[in-house]
Amino acid sequence: MLEHGALVLPGGGDDARLGRLRPEELAERYAWLFEDSLVAKYVCNVEGVVLEANAALCRLLGTVALDVVGRTMSSFAIDPPLAGDDLAPFLEGRARTYSSMRRYRGADGRVVRALVTLGALRGGDGRARTIFGEVEDLTAQDLASSELDRQRRRLDMAIEASGLSVWELDVGSGCMTVQERSPGSAQFHEQSMTYGDFVRGFHPDDRVKLPGIRSLRSGSHQEIDVELRTLKAGGGLRWVHVKGRTVCGEDGYVVRVAGTTADVTEPRAQQAELAAQRDRLELALETARMMAWEARLGRDAVFSAVRPDILGLHLPGQVPVSSLLACPVFGDRLFPADRDAVAQAVRRDLRSPGDVLDIEYRWWDDGGRLRWLHTRARADEAEGGPGVTGTTADVTAARAELSGRLRAEGILSRTLEASQDAFIGLDAEGLVTDWNPAAEVLFGWFRDEMVGQAFAASAWRSGDSALVEAIGGGFPAEWAGGEALRCEAEMSTRDGRIFPAEVSAVRVADDGLVLTRLFVRDLSERKAYESQLVRSALFDPLTGLPNRALLIDRLSGAVRRLSRVPGLLAVLVIDVDRFKHINDSIGHGAGDEFLVQFGQRVRSVLRPSDTVARLGADEFVVLCEALDGEREAMAVALRIEGVLSTPFVLGDRPAREVYASAAVGIALATAASVDAEGLVRDAGTAMHRAKEHGGGHAEMFDAETRRRSIANFETESELRRALERGELSLYYQPVVDLTGRLDKVEALVRWERPSGRVALPAEFVPLAEETGLIVPLGEAVLEMACEQVGRWRREHAELADLGVAVNVSSVQLRSRETVERMAAIIRSADLPAGALILEITESVLMDERSGAVHKLADLRSLGVRLAVDDFGTGYSSLLYLRRLPLDMLKIDRSFVAGLVDNPEDATIVDAVVRLGHSFGLQTVAEGVETADQLRLLRSLGCDMGQGHFWGRPLPAETALSLLLATGAH
Repeated sequence: MLEHGALVLPGGGDDARLGRLRPEELAERYAWLFEDSLVAKYVCNVEGVVLEANAALCRLLGTVALDVVGRTMSSFAIDPPLAGDDLAPFLEGRARTYSSMRRYRGADGRVVRALVTLGALRGGDGRARTIFGEVEDLTAQDLASSELDRQRRRLDMAIEASGLSVWELDVGSGCMTVQERSPGSAQFHEQSMTYGDFVRGFHPDDRVKLPGIRSLRSGSHQEIDVELRTLKAGGGLRWVHVKGRTVCGEDGYVVRVAGTTADVTEPRAQQAELAAQRDRLELALETARMMAWEARLGRDAVFSAVRPDILGLHLPGQVPVSSLLACPVFGDRLFPADRDAVAQAVRRDLRSPGDVLDIEYRWWDDGGRLRWLHTRARADEAEGGPGVTGTTADVTAARAELSGRLRAEGILSRTLEASQDAFIGLDAEGLVTDWNPAAEVLFGWFRDEMVGQAFAASAWRSGDSALVEAIGGGFPAEWAGGEALRCEAEMSTRDGRIFPAEVSAVRVADDGLVLTRLFVRDLSERKAYESQLVRSALFDPLTGLPNRALLIDRLSGAVRRLSRVPGLLAVLVIDVDRFKHINDSIGHGAGDEFLVQFGQRVRSVLRPSDTVARLGADEFVVLCEALDGEREAMAVALRIEGVLSTPFVLGDRPAREVYASAAVGIALATAASVDAEGLVRDAGTAMHRAKEHGGGHAEMFDAETRRRSIANFETESELRRALERGELSLYYQPVVDLTGRLDKVEALVRWERPSGRVALPAEFVPLAEETGLIVPLGEAVLEMACEQVGRWRREHAELADLGVAVNVSSVQLRSRETVERMAAIIRSADLPAGALILEITESVLMDERSGAVHKLADLRSLGVRLAVDDFGTGYSSLLYLRRLPLDMLKIDRSFVAGLVDNPEDATIVDAVVRLGHSFGLQTVAEGVETADQLRLLRSLGCDMGQGHFWGRPLPAETALSLLLATGAH
């Protein structure tokens, strides 16, 4: 280890203890002394080549150990290498250590001033063998010392320049030392005094402002900052500013107080004068409602103002500005319409010192209020550079007061000239004094022709009597004050045209004269528009017939009359059969023409007291009162059907003959207790029943129709709730090939009604198709069926190939998302697409609107199999069997039921089986119940069967046992 620069080898005493240390302990101590030391250290040979360098040295030089080892420390130094003569005593053993001040340059270019101390490991002859060096960085000490000297010089200069007196109080002894400059001399002199003498040098009334010596010792006063009057020789008073701060010793107690004393007599007098001047200025500005301001426009441009609050402006003091136009009196606060004019005036009128700006403009204050300002400013040149001083006054009220009357008169004059209403001034005798251009246009007389003429004699025809008296010059007693008289009257133009007019008259007094002012507005267009509005609100724009609103109004009146005059009231709702075909085939224009002709024909066979109205599209309503009985109401329906016996001629290039028929629903009322809307609804219900029977005839609404309508409505509501509550369930019936092997199941939906009764599909599926509920219903059935069969396939090896058949409605296939939704359901159930069979009826294939052919082809491309259900009962074309990618035909149960006893049914079944096989389709017989039916179906080559012979439809829990047994068989 090193001691005073030399390595002490193990010997006696402590050295002996080191000799007994294990090598690893020595290595640990060496690492602590060398490697981990915060002092920069290195080891070199006698030639100065570094053999080892610690981390502190690498940080000092800004490099790494690999870059230091193998080089000499002189290669990092700025100073020349050490002279051999200087090092000789140290190397030869005549000096134990060597120290030198050196400067090094780090890798980052930073210069480091350091004290280098060398020690050595020596041989028996005392000469150095290995050298140990320590490098102490003195850079921070040099900087601190330099900064301290600089701060001391600055303090002396500041004290000398400021004229301050410096004092220091020893709180223990109460002695003070004061350094102050003598008058007329740049030299400071020092004097000593007690703190009491120092305090007595001030005015008796002000001495209490200084703390006592005890409070300073206790530390209760840590700072002194007061202004006092001091007594001078000759009895004069001066104001001085005394500042001081306590200084604590190492024990935390106050040991002294140091401070300064400055004469502030002249600054105080100047501040008082400035305050008085500012008060006078602010009073003058407030009286004039004016702000004074100054803008210094040098390098550091600033703006300051006196009494900016008068303009609603709040400034913290001086504010920096980029230019004169950016000052608060201008800038973004300017009203947009005035900005260009203000900018041009400033640039034009303030070019050089002495130029004057005088301008009025609009400006927003801090509260968002728009004000009129009058700014007068003068350009000047000061020591700090160019500037502008000025005043800005709020002239909003003055400007409004001065220009209000002129502006009002101008606005009134321009308004009357531009008014669309005729303005006519009359004197006390009713003679015209004013006649604006609108009056010339309305009445046809020019102003020169009418001034001095009696207006009433020229243009008045009829109207309010009081207004007539006013126009004629006689003012009624009740017409007092300045209120206006208003009425509608008839006026005459120069060419004799009579028109309705709205007239407003007001009496005014001007220089003792009582005058009348008339405003006349032509109501011809408004009257026509009101009439058109009434017609648009109550009549159909195409046919000119009453619309629903007018029909209900008339029907309500007719119902009320039943309470006074007993009789029979009939409402007939008429709907043209296949009207959409007319629109689609020969165009909507022809369809509109048909509706107009149809309305005219119906009107022609009714009584004058009857009403025919159009509800919309091709639906009409007839209202008949005072009928003798049901037979007369039916006779009206027959007459309406009769108008359709002759063709309608539509269009002219070329003209087309169109035959039509209509379904008519009739509702009757004999008491005033019925509801007008309810009658129309009941007649509509009867009309829909007529359409269900093929159209072209009339149906009378009766109790059974009402009951069925209400029942359908309630069923629809319950079905909607059933879908929301999950009240639907599925029953499963096996479908087997005729060898007895289970092939698939058909999923049949059941609905457990709130009453507890289970409803079959025939009770609610047609209603669901009619109301559109079949779409969510069909998706729910498909989802439950796929999920159930998918689970059975995964959990039971006997059912691993089980398929499921689900019925699909044509309404479902009309939905654009049908294919995507079905594909998503199959994927969600983890069911192969080929395991799903969609059963469709022949009517689906014939429904062009649904686009069924394309959607079924898309589903087939996914792998889904397709079957035609109830084949043989519809009107399908063999073309669809050839074009569609079908997989099977299901023979309707009505043919299978007569298979054994009816040879014709057997022939039909045989023909369907042969037809299916010829198209490569499998055939499935529905409704198989007996062994004889099964035997005949086998003999005809039918592929599969379904019916009670194998099992009835069962819920999922019960059906599983049947399916497992059938699959095992």
